[in-house]
Amino acid sequence: MKGRRRLARDRQIVILKAAGETGEVSTEMLPLGSMAEVTEAFAAFNTADDGSGRKSGGMHILHGPGMVVEIPVMDGKVSQVLVTVKDEDLAWSVLWRLSRKNGWRMMDPNSGQTFG
Repeated sequence: MKGRRRLARDRQIVILKAAGETGEVSTEMLPLGSMAEVTEAFAAFNTADDGSGRKSGGMHILHGPGMVVEIPVMDGKVSQVLVTVKDEDLAWSVLWRLSRKNGWRMMDPNSGQTFG
C-alpha cells in the first residue's frame, strides 16, 4: 500500500478531580461538579452540545476545538469526563487552560499518568 498515509489514532484523556495536593497520588476522586456546572465550564472554552438534545449511550456529548467530550448522564454530580482528542494542535491548549481554571487533572487512561 505504497503512497497511503496512516491515519493517526484519536487519543483519549480522562478529566477528573483527585483528592490531595497537586502531585500527590490519590485513588479518591472528587466530583467535578453538577452536570450544569461542568457543561458551563466547557462552554467557557467554546465546547458545547450540538443543539439536538440527544444523548448517546447514556452520555452527554459536547463538541469543541479538536475534541469530543463524553459526560456520563447520571443524577447528581459528574465524577469524570472522557475526552477524545481529534486534533492535538487545537485541543491541547484548550484542555490545559480548562483544567487549570477548574482545578481538574487530565489522565492518560493507557498509562495512568496524570497531568495538568
